[in-house]
Amino acid sequence: MIQGLYSQEDTIFWERFLSGDDGAYAYFYQKYVRILFSYGMRFTSDSELVKDCIHDVFVKLYSKRSKLKHVNQIQAYLFISLKNELYTIFQKDKTVYHIDMIEPVFCIDYTAEEQLIAKEQEMEEQKRLRQILDTLTPRQKEAIYYRYIQGMELDEICKLMKMNYQSLQNLIQRSIQKIKKTFEETDNTIQHVKKHMSITKQR
Repeated sequence: MIQGLYSQEDTIFWERFLSGDDGAYAYFYQKYVRILFSYGMRFTSDSELVKDCIHDVFVKLYSKRSKLKHVNQIQAYLFISLKNELYTIFQKDKTVYHIDMIEPVFCIDYTAEEQLIAKEQEMEEQKRLRQILDTLTPRQKEAIYYRYIQGMELDEICKLMKMNYQSLQNLIQRSIQKIKKTFEETDNTIQHVKKHMSITKQR
């Protein structure tokens, strides 16, 4: 389910949280803990590590409450916090986590409610879609995930991926062009993907 990034409810609860309302703190935990877990598992298969990092994110959120400022993009803020926690762990032990890149390697999980095509009767099309996405690099998959599955704005994705606006636009455009070039013979599948992305973006 796509979460509203500019939810008026989130804004109201964030102000309450900053004012010392523990109920507001619980609201954010309950709303985002599962989303954060799903997100964290895209960087590692170690579920306990992800849970620990999520715990640390919320502990720091609570302990630093008095120093926090107004945040419009709550989900993006939490994503960045979790990604930073994971990155810190990966940097401490590259041997264990096999990290040889600047940041954790992102991958798309094609299960549960976040599949691009969720209906059981479209299993064959899902398989083809997996093949399409598998042609992308981890960075391209990550950008596509944020933009079309989470429905994030480009400025939010820039913060998450530490890219400037134009570079991100280029990355997304190259990703789409790569899909078209590799699977240009499957026009129906590509049109379905584009249609789905358009619908997701509008939510």
